[in-house]
Amino acid sequence: MPFVDKLTAAAERLAHSIPVAPVIIKAKPGRFDDVLHAIRGIAAEGRFLLRGELEIFPKLRTIPTFNLIAALLPREWIFDLGEAREVERVFPNKIVHICGYPTVPPEGVFEYERGAFREPRQFTTTYWTKRVIGADVANRKGYDGTGVKVAVIDTGVSLTHPATRHMRLDSVMLQVHDENGHGEHCCATVGGKRVRDERLSRKIGRDVWTEGMAPNAIVTGIKALGWVIGTGSTDGILKAVELGFSKYRADIISMSLGSPSTEERPEDDPFYEPMKELTERGVIVCCAAGNEGPGSNTISSPGAMPDVLTVGAYDPITGKVASFSSRGPTNWNDIKPDCIMPGVWIHAPVVGVLDKAGDNTKQRFSPLSGTCLAGDVDLGGYMIKEAMLGDTVMAFTPSGFVEDIVIAHWFRGENDVYEIELEDGTTIQATPEHKFLVKRGDKFVWVRADMLRENDEVVTWLDV
Repeated sequence: MPFVDKLTAAAERLAHSIPVAPVIIKAKPGRFDDVLHAIRGIAAEGRFLLRGELEIFPKLRTIPTFNLIAALLPREWIFDLGEAREVERVFPNKIVHICGYPTVPPEGVFEYERGAFREPRQFTTTYWTKRVIGADVANRKGYDGTGVKVAVIDTGVSLTHPATRHMRLDSVMLQVHDENGHGEHCCATVGGKRVRDERLSRKIGRDVWTEGMAPNAIVTGIKALGWVIGTGSTDGILKAVELGFSKYRADIISMSLGSPSTEERPEDDPFYEPMKELTERGVIVCCAAGNEGPGSNTISSPGAMPDVLTVGAYDPITGKVASFSSRGPTNWNDIKPDCIMPGVWIHAPVVGVLDKAGDNTKQRFSPLSGTCLAGDVDLGGYMIKEAMLGDTVMAFTPSGFVEDIVIAHWFRGENDVYEIELEDGTTIQATPEHKFLVKRGDKFVWVRADMLRENDEVVTWLDV
């Protein structure tokens, strides 16, 4: 049989292009050992010099379950194997990369001269990042955050900016106004109204729109960071958390802030108990992972806490994880962050000192980067899901939506093993560390197995 029938077109092109090529050979049933013996001989004799990307490939690797053999072989041998009766097929061996994350379409990428040296810089806006996560589709279907209460604990929010003047403002500091602008950017990303940056649109000749993920959510900006540069204290943050929960009855609390996590156990962190209690009460707490990457074990507190949703950042233009985005594990070896969202050079409403951060002009809009922005994109998505939970039978899990919920029953077995019995009679065993989505009244809450209550209706569970 001619080799052209056994070599894939890509394998043939590869063999013609370089003298030594990485290929995968599929042996016919019962002929694996014969093909391996023949290839092993040439692979052992090979003295070819490997450079660049070819160094990635092994000279010989067997995958007997599927009758496959990977090897680096001279061009002539590849053609010979294409004619061998023992061979079924010859494929090219390719370099595989991690998949990029969703990116904005070309029309969502803008370029403008920014910075001290007026260098061209690409950026996108919240109007386009909400399309990356599908929030625009949810908005059109009526899931726009209506009825969902969220507290954004940061530097505050502007009640005069057209994107955020419908929001509420409170403070645990003597200062009230957002003199920094970080909180304004975060609040606008979460629930800002659709607003056009008029000045920049005229400058670049294209409409530059910004819009929050859930524009009809009830957003309260609570100021706990100030002193112009955006600093505060642990007690101030915790007071703001209390305010968001007790006074404003927040369904979701956002904290795009953090400090180094130095404790060896989560229980030794003052955020641990409050975050645990909030989660048990059905509140979703969303925290930025931190901007101390790319090193490992750089997750900030309270983002390192087990019961919070920790968010890292990626570039929505390139689809790559941001180098500054903090990485796990935590000091107690939890895997963090829990997810990543767009958080690099995102244009949105801003006030105060950060108004000039992007282009040294005061225009009440500016692009910023950070896991804080990614957290607010994710938070907006969660508000949409919270609204969906209010009037549908859909529940959200970290891996997506679970439809047609099957309520399960549970009981504690021996040795702290939890027996989860589904309606179809299937029994699942879980340890205390497994997380469960349970229905408590009209709310859905993620809890650990050892926090299950007697009357909890278990919807689904997350295998750790």
